[in-house]
Amino acid sequence: MSILKKYSELKSIFGKSADKIHPVTIESKAEKAFEQKDIKNEQIIPQAETNQEEFVEKISTRRKYIVLYGKKHTRTFTYFDELNGKYRTIKLHRILAQKNIDKNVTKGTLGGWVEHEGNLDQDDNCWIYDDAMVFGNAKVLNRAKIKGDAQVYGNAIAMGWAYITGHAKVRDNAWVCDHGSVGGLAEVSGCALINESACVYCSAKVCDRAIVSGFAKIGSKATVSDDAQIKGEAYVIGTSTISGNAVIDGNTEIYKNTQVRDAIITGNTTLSDDVEVFGNVTINPIKRTRFNKTEQIESYLTRQNREEDITK
Repeated sequence: MSILKKYSELKSIFGKSADKIHPVTIESKAEKAFEQKDIKNEQIIPQAETNQEEFVEKISTRRKYIVLYGKKHTRTFTYFDELNGKYRTIKLHRILAQKNIDKNVTKGTLGGWVEHEGNLDQDDNCWIYDDAMVFGNAKVLNRAKIKGDAQVYGNAIAMGWAYITGHAKVRDNAWVCDHGSVGGLAEVSGCALINESACVYCSAKVCDRAIVSGFAKIGSKATVSDDAQIKGEAYVIGTSTISGNAVIDGNTEIYKNTQVRDAIITGNTTLSDDVEVFGNVTINPIKRTRFNKTEQIESYLTRQNREEDITK
C-alpha cells in the first residue's frame, strides 16, 4: 500500500490535524490512535492495524533511525555562531534507533540530539550518543561516534572512525576523519583537519588551516593555528603555541610555554620552558636533544651552520 493511501486513511482518523503531522511522526501518532477505544468508525480498526504494521515495517527497513519531534524529546538551545558572528536559538530533537547499530545501541535505543535528519547519515554505523549534539549543517558519516556532551556544528564533518567525546567542540568548517579523536574541553575550528590517528584533548585548540595527523597528540592548553602541521609522533602540551607555517614532525616533544612559528622541528627534539623558535629554521638532531633556553637553540643552529660550511 502506498504512503499516500496510508496518509488518507490516517487523515480520516485525525481529521484536518493530519495536515500538520510530520511524516516521521505518523508512526507514533498512529499507534496512539489505534489504541483508542472510542474511535467512531470501528470498522476501520482491523484494516488500519494491518496497514500500520506495513507502514512501520517500511520505516524500519528504510531508516536506521528516526527523529523524535514530540515535546518530551525536543529542547531549545542557544549558541554563538562563529561563522555568522551572532547568537542562534534552535530546536534540537532526540534520535531513536530503528535497527541494531552496535552492541551498545540496539533497536529502540534513544540517541543524542540533532537539529534535522541531515546531521546524521542513515547509512553505516555512525551514531550520536548520550547528550551529544550535532546541528547546523554539520554531518556525521561512516562509523564516526559522537559521545558525552560533545558538540559538532557549523559545517563541520566527522567521518571515518572519528571519535569525539567529553565536552569537545568541532565547528566551522573543521574535519575529523580516519581514526582522529577529539576529547575533553578541546576545540577544533576554522578549516582545521584532524586525521589518521591524531588526538586532540584536554583544553587544546586547533584552528585556522592547521593539520594534525599521524599519531600526533595535542593536549593541555596548547594551540595550533594558521597553516601549522603537527605529524609523526609529535607531542605538544602545556601552553605551547605552534603557528605560521611551522612543521612539527618525528618524535618531537614540546612542553610548557614553548613558541614555534614558521620553523621546522623534526627528529628527536625536545623543546620546553620558554623556548622561542621563529623564522626559517630547521632543527633535526639525530640523537635526543633537549632545549630549554632560546640561547641553546641559537648555539645549536650556529654549530650546525658551521658543520655544513665545512662539509661544503
